[in-house]
Amino acid sequence: MRERLKTREVSARRLLIFDDDRNVGRIVEFMARSLGLAHRSVTAPDEFFEQLEAWAPTYILLDLLMPEMDGVQIIQRLAERGCSAAIIISSGVEDCIRDAARRAAAENNLHVAGSLAKPFTRAELGEIIAGVDAVLSAQLLQGEPPDDAPITEADLKRAVMGNQFELAYQPKVECATGALLGFEALARW
Repeated sequence: MRERLKTREVSARRLLIFDDDRNVGRIVEFMARSLGLAHRSVTAPDEFFEQLEAWAPTYILLDLLMPEMDGVQIIQRLAERGCSAAIIISSGVEDCIRDAARRAAAENNLHVAGSLAKPFTRAELGEIIAGVDAVLSAQLLQGEPPDDAPITEADLKRAVMGNQFELAYQPKVECATGALLGFEALARW
């Protein structure tokens, strides 16, 4: 089965880190910086969902054990919002629990890029990020749309917030005389 990704551009590499431990967030920010990723770290659900809408991350690193709202609840809310980011599940819990969360996300049509047991290394995080980047690049090079789902309002908002549109001008010419009549402005995604 072809991987389901809605992310429209590989160059917009943004990691949103959601972990209730600020120190873990700082460590992952350091890893992200060394991997060439833009990054933001949050510790509370309200802040997470605000950043999700405003910043349009490409990747989400999600801790499963959170005091205000657990990872499974977050996954449900991400599914309700039609989240298109690649999700990386991170936790110190047993593999079977992380795997159950991964399956729950996949059943809700979310793209889970991988799972990391805490503590994890920069290389482990980088391997997951590289895998997502490779899939996106291959799809773009083959001219395939990254996803066959219809484009949603949320997709357009993320594209606008991520500066993914390019402006192009197309001249309007009178065919009989070749005279320049003006230009059309086109927005290309």
